[in-house]
Amino acid sequence: MQNYTIIVLEKQLLQVFQACSDVVAVRRICSLSIISVYFHDMLHFMTGAYLDLLLTSLVDGARAARNYCVFVMCTKLDRALRLIPYKVVLDEESEGQCMRHIIQPPPGLKRYDLIRRFNANVPYDGLTHPDISEGFFTESKEKTIVGCVESVVAENFAQEIHKCEAQLQCLRRLFASKSGFRAFTTVPGIREKLGDLVIRMLNISNECIDYATVEMLCSLMQPLHRNSELKLEQLNKQSLLATPQFVEHLLDLIVKHVERRTGALVIGSMLDFLTYAICAPFSETTLGAIFDSLLEMVAARGPSFYRLFQYPSMTIVKGAGMVMRAIIEESTVDISKRMQMLSLTEGAFLRHLHMALLSVGRDLRVLANRQLSGYLLSLWIADNDAAVDLLSRCLPRGLLDYLESMAKPNGTEIDYLQPRNNLEIAKSETKQSRIMVNFHDLALYNEEKLLFSSTNCFFWPDLESLNKINEYRLFLQDLGPVVLRKRRQRIKSGVNWKMFCFQFAKDHCKADLIWNETTREEFRRSVEDELRILEQEKELAPSNIPISWNHTEHNIATVIATHIYHNLNWFCPVVSSLLVCPGG
Repeated sequence: MQNYTIIVLEKQLLQVFQACSDVVAVRRICSLSIISVYFHDMLHFMTGAYLDLLLTSLVDGARAARNYCVFVMCTKLDRALRLIPYKVVLDEESEGQCMRHIIQPPPGLKRYDLIRRFNANVPYDGLTHPDISEGFFTESKEKTIVGCVESVVAENFAQEIHKCEAQLQCLRRLFASKSGFRAFTTVPGIREKLGDLVIRMLNISNECIDYATVEMLCSLMQPLHRNSELKLEQLNKQSLLATPQFVEHLLDLIVKHVERRTGALVIGSMLDFLTYAICAPFSETTLGAIFDSLLEMVAARGPSFYRLFQYPSMTIVKGAGMVMRAIIEESTVDISKRMQMLSLTEGAFLRHLHMALLSVGRDLRVLANRQLSGYLLSLWIADNDAAVDLLSRCLPRGLLDYLESMAKPNGTEIDYLQPRNNLEIAKSETKQSRIMVNFHDLALYNEEKLLFSSTNCFFWPDLESLNKINEYRLFLQDLGPVVLRKRRQRIKSGVNWKMFCFQFAKDHCKADLIWNETTREEFRRSVEDELRILEQEKELAPSNIPISWNHTEHNIATVIATHIYHNLNWFCPVVSSLLVCPGG
């Protein structure tokens, strides 16, 4: 009954998180078993265990529904800071006034209070009003955003948790805008100051600060604004990932929380960060040298990433699966072979076998995880005799023959793991960039002609506008076209997994294959029992003692064959007398 209640609660909350644009989940520092959920100007409390895992799944589900306004914080929400009701968005002038107050605080007010007011009135996915429209009178607002970023980055709140969290969430909202996203690499000094700030925040070693820091970094890895440019995304990734020590510090966050079995929110956010860095198609904007270095650093922490497959949160399992897929496909052969063996010794192979063949549901997240599990299994058995031998001991030979089949299953399957096409985006950006350069050339020519022909007296606003147009034109020319990194597949899957899954779900009664609902249920029970025993052994063992799954002795086919033999003995004793019961 308790599991049913949790499932119903998660479904109801997920509907709220996906539909409402003003949802805030407050996770208390003093009591991790209590969270407060604010939505529609109402406050609801939730108590129980594993709330971090629940919040991770809810936030991921909301963002999968394109609702990026949902966020988690550790500070109690002060609704008195809100200027207008939550159902109403702030107008453009008030939004700009909040930023100008941060740049230059009014007498008697502290910048921290103004940062809190900004966070309370600006959505988590960035400024409500577009900060850069294609016109000539938006430069002043861009200057305001950049000045606000510089003011917030320069603040040093030492180790005051609430103030540091507010600072990071403010930066996350600013970097979600186009001007803030571009300022990270184009404005001198911001990158260095932000790097010092991130190192200072991570040294606090607080779970709330770690989560807010990684969330802020994710807003620099993947643009949240409209009309984003792949070139700027590539430049930001180059700046963030260029220092190996910085990346290793971030990766150690996952290792630390996996060993302590804490920080599901931090792990989920870090997996998003790695997805934007090394997982296709986002990895196509990562430079080749940085990409290879990052793959090696993640592979060195392979056991910790494989332990993520044991988490009950499908969000974490999917993120870890995307990372493993990238490592096996695009890393060196030696690293890929090591990852293949880790899938067996850590028990991940059996977990994904259950997800790919036995998961039930038509939800998009279930379908995406099932598709990813099948893809991982096909990579793990590629040129891997140990994995193929394990499959032969789990399933009948007649069913495994479909892996070598050339036939295709009926119907087509949607690719749930390809969220965007970078090549089409790059072509569109190149065409749009040429149009904008020609447009600004024409605007510059007309402005110069008008100023020089009409009068010899220059007005400073006209001259400043002329200079801004010229600067933006030069910026577009210097930006240049984006060069996408070419994906590689050093280990390719040579099996027909789609046909195998299709035939697995069907009933067969042939000379070399007897497969039906009863045998599938026996297979399910055997896999779930083995996973349960493995999980119990890992929970009982000390954290400093590694536990390995004995995959060489695992055998499911014998149980299924015994069941078939007894069925034949019941229906047809003459035929069964000619057979030898396995194990009997």
